Amino acid sequence: MTSTNPYIGISFVCTDQTCQADPTNTSFIWVATSCYNEGTKILCLINEKEEYKNIEELIKGDLVKTVNDGYKKIDLIGKNVFYNNPKSCFHCMYKVSNDDNELYVTGEHMILVKDLENIIINDENKYFYSLNITVDDYKCALAADVGEKILNNNKYTIYHFVLESEDDNKQYGIYANGILSESTTKNNFINNHFKLLK
Repeated sequence: MTSTNPYIGISFVCTDQTCQADPTNTSFIWVATSCYNEGTKILCLINEKEEYKNIEELIKGDLVKTVNDGYKKIDLIGKNVFYNNPKSCFHCMYKVSNDDNELYVTGEHMILVKDLENIIINDENKYFYSLNITVDDYKCALAADVGEKILNNNKYTIYHFVLESEDDNKQYGIYANGILSESTTKNNFINNHFKLLK
């Protein structure tokens, strides 16, 4: 199954203090910032058992559980330094909550849900909500749309990884801190200039 994200390889980051996203607006720049915070736990297959493993401990070849495609090996994994900026909706960390689970991700990260109708959408980002993006048959809600903005200027270490695929634009639904979210594409990973980890 493939992603129907029309903006694979390009992502939105506000350069002003508003977040009314419009791809024709020159106040926006295009960079990829879809990442997990250090300490995020990813559901993997370890010694024939499903277990959560800290993202900073993952290595190339680890098997990650996907929602529709079984277990996929990590092809690339990397990290970056991220300076939180609450004035910019996608240069900011967000807390996404689901039942008893909490996940800290950058604003452009996609959370996967079956139905968007009961999802609370932040008023400032309704354009993104209307894009109707899907990954593995799940609807995508951006963390900046549905999460709680982290109002500090702290430095974070953020991680992401690519799962093996013949398609460099392939995304998978994966489990992070018990919340279904997206893996990144190989093209986004390369464009984001991660520090590559072994």
